[in-house]
Amino acid sequence: MKDQITIYSRSNNDFLFERMKEFIPEGYNIVKCDQFNEWHEADDYLYHIIDTCPTRWAINIDIDCYVFKWKFIFEIIDSMRKNDINRFGMPDSVKYHPQRFHSPYSMNPFFNIFDVVKIRGQKEKDGLSWEEISQTRIGRENNEPFHGFFQWLAVDSSADLMSTQMHHDGMTTIGSNMLLHTWYSRFYGHDSPEGDYHTQRIDNVYKEALELKNKLNV
Repeated sequence: MKDQITIYSRSNNDFLFERMKEFIPEGYNIVKCDQFNEWHEADDYLYHIIDTCPTRWAINIDIDCYVFKWKFIFEIIDSMRKNDINRFGMPDSVKYHPQRFHSPYSMNPFFNIFDVVKIRGQKEKDGLSWEEISQTRIGRENNEPFHGFFQWLAVDSSADLMSTQMHHDGMTTIGSNMLLHTWYSRFYGHDSPEGDYHTQRIDNVYKEALELKNKLNV
């Protein structure tokens, strides 16, 4: 299975990137993308994954997302393959996180699994450029650059959705009982009250994720 998966991460912090990698078993091709650091380049990063991925399956992981139960990823991919699903992730809406007020047809790109072959096939069938795809809107208007990509996918295909719970810190997402995503990594290490708060919080979640990983021995 490892040779069928490529892992991508949009990184602007080497320290957090290396922490995230600690949760990935050896033997995977991991692509660090540090050329998409601006807010408006979030969609370009996703297009880059689809255009360049050398394997059928691509996994996108944020630098502050810790997958402590890695073997569950294989179950998700197996389900996606059997049910003709081309993406997995958390809808970017308030139902899944109280601070995300966007369309449920969109996903947040902190963690995704993509069937690259199917998505390329959909793009070829539709005959659209990435620029045209970025303008897709289903439901309410959204302001994140990556929403068009996910809403375009939602027009003709279904998704596997991440179940979520709120961590006791009031911000971190517990995703499908296999990962912890802290949010607000952009403040990590900043010399400010907000930076101090999020740095300590993210450090605590990282330690908790390590304990879970070691406990599960995966």
